[in-house]
Amino acid sequence: MSVRSGGQLGCIGLFLLPFAAVGTFMFYLILSDLFGFIKMQSWEEVPARIVTANLESHSDSDGGTTYKTTAQYEYVYQDKRYTSTRVSRYSGADNIGSFQRDIYNEISPYQYSEKVFHCYVNPSAPQESILYRKARMGMVMFYSLFALCFGGAGYGIFGGMLVSKFYSLRSSSLTKLYPAQPWMHRSDWSRGEARNPAGLIMIISIWSAIFI
Repeated sequence: MSVRSGGQLGCIGLFLLPFAAVGTFMFYLILSDLFGFIKMQSWEEVPARIVTANLESHSDSDGGTTYKTTAQYEYVYQDKRYTSTRVSRYSGADNIGSFQRDIYNEISPYQYSEKVFHCYVNPSAPQESILYRKARMGMVMFYSLFALCFGGAGYGIFGGMLVSKFYSLRSSSLTKLYPAQPWMHRSDWSRGEARNPAGLIMIISIWSAIFI
């Protein structure tokens, strides 16, 4: 590989690095979300008393509004009383679906009431608890969209360029090795085949167009 070609690939790699990083981070969030969901299935369900419940809203300059349900609740586990504020596995405010508003509408009637709700307690660490342990498919799809678009652009385009460069270098080396035998300049020609090399270029172009 020439210095110029290596420099071009290096510049393109630096350009695609942020996209690959975002895709990798989103993929990590997907795995973390699914792992947390699986782990919490072994947590024990116990009665909980909702002390306070609030629905916070935050508006941005674009006119969008995000919501976050906060709560404080008490529960007793193995004759010990605990207090917690963890509502769900998603700690930030968001406007993906109506999850935040739905859970607020569900738990708010229990505050200042003798009725008990439920929470899930980690048996090995009773101070850890949560009101909602379920996975949010809307959030998983949101993460997946970013992982596919950014990760696909970052890894897919650069990987495609590496493969294209590899075949180009191999073709050049075969041309030098067999100057008087043009049918040996490509591996498919040497096998009696004639494949269209534009397929890889087309795939790279489609990925680029989708990302843009």
